Amino acid sequence: KHPCAVKMDLHPVILAGGRGSRMYPLTETCPKALLPVGNQPLIYYPIKFLESNGFKEVTVVVRKTDVKAISSVLESLQGSSAGGSGRESIRFIICEAPDGEDVGSADALRILKGRVKSDLLVLTCDLLSNIALHELWDLHITHQSSITMLLVRPDHTQQDDPMKKLSIQSTEQDLIGLTTSGQVVFHSALVDVEDELKLSRTMIKRVPHFVIHSKLLDAHVYIIRRWVLDYLGDQKSISSLKGELIPHLVRRQGVNGPQTESLRELSIATSDPIEQLAFSHSTCPSGTALPVHSVRCHALTVSKELCMRVNTIPLYIEANRMIPQMLGVFQLEAESPSTAPPTRGKGVSGDSLIGNGVQLSDRTSIKRSVVGHHCIVGDKTKIINSIVMDHVLIGEGCTVQGSVLCSHVRLEDKVTLRDCIVGARVIVHKEGEHKGDILVEDSELDL
Repeated sequence: KHPCAVKMDLHPVILAGGRGSRMYPLTETCPKALLPVGNQPLIYYPIKFLESNGFKEVTVVVRKTDVKAISSVLESLQGSSAGGSGRESIRFIICEAPDGEDVGSADALRILKGRVKSDLLVLTCDLLSNIALHELWDLHITHQSSITMLLVRPDHTQQDDPMKKLSIQSTEQDLIGLTTSGQVVFHSALVDVEDELKLSRTMIKRVPHFVIHSKLLDAHVYIIRRWVLDYLGDQKSISSLKGELIPHLVRRQGVNGPQTESLRELSIATSDPIEQLAFSHSTCPSGTALPVHSVRCHALTVSKELCMRVNTIPLYIEANRMIPQMLGVFQLEAESPSTAPPTRGKGVSGDSLIGNGVQLSDRTSIKRSVVGHHCIVGDKTKIINSIVMDHVLIGEGCTVQGSVLCSHVRLEDKVTLRDCIVGARVIVHKEGEHKGDILVEDSELDL
């Protein structure tokens, strides 16, 4: 448990319904939430993040087609979390989201309307972080924010540190306007901005001093007031949290009108009795947005902690390479026997992880790699800077470098792979040589 963990009146929600299309072919047969990182399913890490911050219950939103697989993994994680320590394990509530290409993060969250009674802590299933959430919570309650987001400031000066190296990588770039108090006054994806940046005169008059940042990374960790969830339930056109809901709320700050008034009324209706009493006795003129009830968006910016998303193949590869150096951060040594193999051959480097039931030859060489459970690796085979998932069979005399082998892959003898991705159940025939290829069943693509 994090030493700074404090009691936060929040209901955590992990969004695990994404299709992971940017991680094809890794997610062709495996949900993104279950992709192995350091021989643990990806969803293990946000769960540990919540446990370290003192949470005992979490709702996990899952696509209908993935409910069975993810539920089974969560049950096993729940058992291993409690272990023999006698402490209470975290409780999971599974919530089904509809299948479909057009189901976004806001659509997934919308199904929770009427099911929760407190503000929400929303995060994705691909989060790797060790930060303490109390500062984000303090910012949220101090400003009575409608939504409070977590931003990461990349530290390019210490890229040799694995935590810093992980934290600075992202495929997304946003323009985010922040005041000195952390209020978000502008939010837009860079790709949505044309040649000129257009700012409303009303916003500039209301907040004349702010800085627009282009290097901050959105960690996709949000504290959201419950009334926003009620509002989202009525706004069917909003599909994405980051791309649509947040910019929408940012634009409504301090703006009068019918739509803002409906937001204000929702916030009042769901506030606690003391807030409602204060509002009823207020002398503020009718139609003026009261500070405690107006739409407010804030952000906490961190720079020294590990906080990243594993939502692309390059980030997935980098996370697996870095995890062996950070086992203690995620309690892998103490709580994950799979990371400690019963025997470690002479050719296995200390910066590699070997899963349970792996058969290795004495003349097998494995360096800076992660090998999953129940794999068989033949004699005189070299695995360097690679990820090998579960139940993979690698023949004799193979060379695998800078590559990802999905589950149930079979490499026949003397295969050479450099910078390749091999999809699940693919067979690479004897003496095959590939460089920079994506190998999937019945087809081959170039990286």
